[in-house]
Amino acid sequence: MLLSSCKNQILKRKRRYRMHSCILSHYSRQAAYL
Repeated sequence: MLLSSCKNQILKRKRRYRMHSCILSHYSRQAAYL
């Protein structure tokens, strides 16, 4: 689910994003809620 969501974000933004950067941002958001 995580990887698919990252791919969707990259496709929507149509920019060159790295998978690990997307994952890091995802986890950082979860950490913020904690």
